Amino acid sequence: MKKFALFFKLTAHEQRGFLVVLFVIVLLQMGPLFHRAFFQSNGSALEDLVSFDEAKPQGSSDRYAENLADYHPELRHPKSHVLKPFDPNGLPEEQWRLMGFSDKQIRVIKNYEKKGGRFYRASDVKKIYAISESDFQRISPFLRFADESPRNDPRSSTKQWVDAARSASETPVDMNEADTIAWKRLPGIGSVLSKRIVKFRDRLGGFHKIDQLREVYGISEETMARIRSLLLVTNDGVQKLSVNRLSEAELSAHPYISARDARHIVRYREQHGSFQDMADLKKNYALDPDFLLKIEPYLQFN
Repeated sequence: MKKFALFFKLTAHEQRGFLVVLFVIVLLQMGPLFHRAFFQSNGSALEDLVSFDEAKPQGSSDRYAENLADYHPELRHPKSHVLKPFDPNGLPEEQWRLMGFSDKQIRVIKNYEKKGGRFYRASDVKKIYAISESDFQRISPFLRFADESPRNDPRSSTKQWVDAARSASETPVDMNEADTIAWKRLPGIGSVLSKRIVKFRDRLGGFHKIDQLREVYGISEETMARIRSLLLVTNDGVQKLSVNRLSEAELSAHPYISARDARHIVRYREQHGSFQDMADLKKNYALDPDFLLKIEPYLQFN
């Protein structure tokens, strides 16, 4: 208190001098702090944030680190994440992780691949919702695609796909003989789709025409256009159903025959005797004509 009393006893000129000296002292004391705040390099700022992260309370959730990454991108993609050219198709999870992608992002990418998805160009990668614009810009210069089709001439893309497939297999793929390995050689067909095709074919009893491939979930019109000329259907590849001998349960096991249709076939057969031919089956008006046309290649009358 005595110091403050002495201050007020000074003349106005002396008080101003004292305040100037006090301001200079404070400025000298705070100078390093201002320098650190405004002129410090990004590397030092990153070290401060990391030190702050290390000082977080014990038991803090991983969400703490995620929040830091949201506001400080340099923490999410540190300089240690060295990028080099890569093909995103089938890339191991660890490789995605080394490039700075989170487990959540990796799960989305892998789920896309499990459903038969495949990357043919950079724009396909950009469509993955879990990959942000900043992530895409960061990796786009390093994207490489083994099966990439020309971008400048869309009209030639189908031809390029066909030529690429023919170089891998000189003979067309027999739809009723090909295993999953043979299917995967075709453009646009991955592991998931190849297994789905073989499973559907086995339940169907074989394909009798190429267009039946459209009925397999995941086969797009673009894929059909690319591989149509590479497919072959053998005439003896279809397994016939004995319409006069099979039970309702056995008939309805076929993908084309519903439980209702199977019941109508068996009841009509029990009431009128065995079917002699397709014309005889068509007398059963409970059966839809489109259904009969679809199932005809799979029926035998003996």
